[in-house]
Amino acid sequence: MSVDRSYLSSKAARCYQDRKMAKWMGFFLSEHTSALSHSSAAFDQTRLSPKEKFLLLSQAYVQKLSINLVYQIKNQTKSIHSFTGLLKELSFEQCAVENPLSKDYRILTFDQILDITLAEEVE
Repeated sequence: MSVDRSYLSSKAARCYQDRKMAKWMGFFLSEHTSALSHSSAAFDQTRLSPKEKFLLLSQAYVQKLSINLVYQIKNQTKSIHSFTGLLKELSFEQCAVENPLSKDYRILTFDQILDITLAEEVE
């Protein structure tokens, strides 16, 4: 499908070939880059209090629920990690989580934990 531009006086305007979506690529790339830079800031805004973290973790521990923890290592400011597993130990300062599939084990302090969500069953 082409646009009839024969009525235009300029030859450049008559022969113009639209680049379609390619002309918008710069816009989409800049939007994507800015969205990525704001994604790590979203966790800082929705931080859970230590009491909320302990409540959620204790419920998961008692009911033996699989959880997904989003955490940040203290010395790595831009490094946000995720880990899914079952709580094996819980204290007032830290928790130990094990993934039964990979036998991987993490010990995290409450300061490191950014978000806690219920995960799908890990068997």
